Amino acid sequence: MHCSKCNYVGDGVFCPKCGTKLLNDPIIHTCPKCGYKSDGNFCPMCGTAFAMQYPHEKFKSFHYTCFSDDSDVMWTAKYVYDCVPIYRPDASFSEIFMYDSVDVVPEPSNPYDSNAISFVFHGNVIGYLNKGTLQDMTHDFLNRGDLVKAQVQKIEGCKIYLRLFFCQKRSKLLPPVDSFSVRLVGNAKEEWQDNLMLCGEGDSVDFDFDVDAEKYLVTDCGSEIGYIPASKTLHIRSLEDKGYVPLGEVIEADYSDSGKYYAVIEVSFA
Repeated sequence: MHCSKCNYVGDGVFCPKCGTKLLNDPIIHTCPKCGYKSDGNFCPMCGTAFAMQYPHEKFKSFHYTCFSDDSDVMWTAKYVYDCVPIYRPDASFSEIFMYDSVDVVPEPSNPYDSNAISFVFHGNVIGYLNKGTLQDMTHDFLNRGDLVKAQVQKIEGCKIYLRLFFCQKRSKLLPPVDSFSVRLVGNAKEEWQDNLMLCGEGDSVDFDFDVDAEKYLVTDCGSEIGYIPASKTLHIRSLEDKGYVPLGEVIEADYSDSGKYYAVIEVSFA
């Protein structure tokens, strides 16, 4: 189901991000392969994808998920599909569990389907992606150098259901955003002053949204050094909702004329 307010895509009656009631008028599809009727994206009888276009293509769903391909490139999931059934001609291998990551491997030499996409776990083929939209979509992404990741989401007896992540480079999906500098506030208490005294220029800092204060708490090596001013909080949150990750660095740390330690940080976005 789709949230009309924030574009969340998932199950449930209410959106877990903003509380809006999700659209709940099901669209009934008829499977072109076996004729079974269902309101999902896939036929529960044979696994065929119903959609003629990429499901949810008009909704960008980042899900705050980043992947690395063992290089300096950062990837973000543009599309995420839950509970994708896979075809298992040989279900003898059972040493696999929920949340295990599996490799997505094309099999052009497969004698039954030259477009076959296999899922491999530690050298063992656990199954294949069913023919249809998602198989075509996987080839589209891989052929243009994008990334497709898979994770075991559910196991029911011999049946395995995967969560598929179709990823593109973060630099492509998320255009550069200007950084800004800000002086931290709310750090007059003695313990935080002691922490500030140990701060130095160039220190990397972390952000954690404080629900009670409704501001971002900033820490240096786990020690609290202050809050982002409220005037910048909404800006950071809106960018996080789009999939950006805030990064912080101390650019000034000193002792003020008022007799208090302070810190100025630069906030950038990856």
